Amino acid sequence: LGLLLAAGGVITWACVPAFKLFKYLTIEPELHRKRGRAWAFTLSVISAIVLLIGIIPFNVSVHAEGIVNPREERYVFAESSGFVRELKARDGQVVRKGDVLLIMEDDFLNAQIEETRARLAAAELRVRALLATNPAQAAIEQQEMKVYRAQLEDALRRKDRLTIRAPIDGEFISPQFHELPGRFLPGGQQPIGVIRQLDEVVIKAALTQQEVALVAKANGQGDARVRLIGDFDQVLHATGYKLIQASQERIDPQLTHVGGGQIAPDPQDPSGQKPLQEQFDLRVELSNPRGNYVVGQRAFVKITLDQKPLIWQWWRRLLQLIQSSSGG
Repeated sequence: LGLLLAAGGVITWACVPAFKLFKYLTIEPELHRKRGRAWAFTLSVISAIVLLIGIIPFNVSVHAEGIVNPREERYVFAESSGFVRELKARDGQVVRKGDVLLIMEDDFLNAQIEETRARLAAAELRVRALLATNPAQAAIEQQEMKVYRAQLEDALRRKDRLTIRAPIDGEFISPQFHELPGRFLPGGQQPIGVIRQLDEVVIKAALTQQEVALVAKANGQGDARVRLIGDFDQVLHATGYKLIQASQERIDPQLTHVGGGQIAPDPQDPSGQKPLQEQFDLRVELSNPRGNYVVGQRAFVKITLDQKPLIWQWWRRLLQLIQSSSGG
């Protein structure tokens, strides 16, 4: 059906007017004395049009809509269960990898450590006393000491896990962090917060299969520019971009009609995250030294890839329209 519509459009808008023009210039009686000049003028105009749309190259660009994401983010969990004793950071603080965020306590674990240390100390005293009088019994006591040392090392490792540290550099985000002192945190269940690296952000955009072919052929070359909602007049230059050549089963709902985006969602998907037409992931990197760009902010990306005549670009758009109509 798409091909038939395209053929009908070409016949209606190109072939029919061209035939009428040719008939007018060839047999129209009123052009009897100036037919030569009419042909010369017509051919000059046709040559100019052919030159403009068929020979002179213009920029080929790919446009995409995306959402601002941190360059990297890690959720922070309590590895072991315990009560929060002390906070060492605050919401919005910039932290370095390994910085202590909070310290928890487990009274049962502390008692176990003290008891194991006492047993180990008593075993050491017995070994010293038996070495001179009963070496065989001293050897037995030494084996028992090894067991106590292993138990103590394991308990100390578990105690160390009660100190929660930053897994990466970045900004620590936890709006309810100040409410944690005295609360019990179960190990590994709910995140305490998230650490985001925002000195550089990544715009996750979506491309159609037809646009992917152009971007993939450019192999990372081309000028990528970004406009952000909130400051749309400012054109930002991306530091680079990367194409993920695997179709996305789900996309950010902000990019679909459900969230005000341009991508049609699958009407059979109640979540609004499944696109109707196959989409591919484009990652555009943008420097953010002042932290002005916000996670979740909508962005519009334009990548200038090559230069081609207008007729080539129009033909490509027509094929995209036909394929998208067939796919829908």
